[in-house]
Amino acid sequence: MDRYEVPEIAVAACERVLGATITVHDASGLVARHLRVFRDAHRHPRCLAAKARDASAACVRHDQRELAPLLDRHPHGLLQRCFAGLGEAVVPLAIGGGSSGCLFAGPFTPAAGVALVRDGGRRPPAGLPEWDGEQAGAALECLRQLAARLALWAADAPAAVPATRRGRILHFVERHYCEEVSLADLAAELGLSPGRAAHVVRAECGASFVQLLADARLDHAAGLLRHSALDITAVALASGFGDVSHFHRRFRRRFAATPLAWRTAASA
Repeated sequence: MDRYEVPEIAVAACERVLGATITVHDASGLVARHLRVFRDAHRHPRCLAAKARDASAACVRHDQRELAPLLDRHPHGLLQRCFAGLGEAVVPLAIGGGSSGCLFAGPFTPAAGVALVRDGGRRPPAGLPEWDGEQAGAALECLRQLAARLALWAADAPAAVPATRRGRILHFVERHYCEEVSLADLAAELGLSPGRAAHVVRAECGASFVQLLADARLDHAAGLLRHSALDITAVALASGFGDVSHFHRRFRRRFAATPLAWRTAASA
């Protein structure tokens, strides 16, 4: 496993174990920079619907400004029902030796008797899984383990430039795939000529720089298509594709479907 894959693997594993959506609020930006899937905003369809109906400002107020003081008093995490009636398990996240945000798991409907630290007051929407006290407690423990895993990973200086050429190449791509970068930029980072850099990239990674960049962008785009309500043009631009037609061609070549068809199939 490449060490830069750890955050994505850890968060995705927690999602599979819980059968829930994990949201990562990390002010340091260190974790989010290494997540292939867009997870810094609540992306569950119920959450997206609530934001569209009640405006995102209410979510920001509830889950950021009002939540931070509560987490100071509940350092081991808490259970809450948000302003839209969605149950969530929340634990603080400490990156770099101090509080940098929090992790969310949900949404769910709290069963009778589940102790909530705060309750937004609205009835939960139908169709959400019901968690009893044991399930909610397990979700909190899973999030605590995830937070500890991410903190240990961050303490190992993942922001530092890797020692190997392959690591440096992948690190460069991961940091810059949403930007307008070229092989010449990578060559300057490696201290090589563009021609030599092209040879090194293929030898170390088994693909060209253009392909590595496109794959990283397409992975990001696939995550946005699956987990956000952004339209196709916005997904393309947010993933580093300046030309939407080029994005469509690349996407069809990689996934054998148009972005819209792939989103529809992924949501089925």
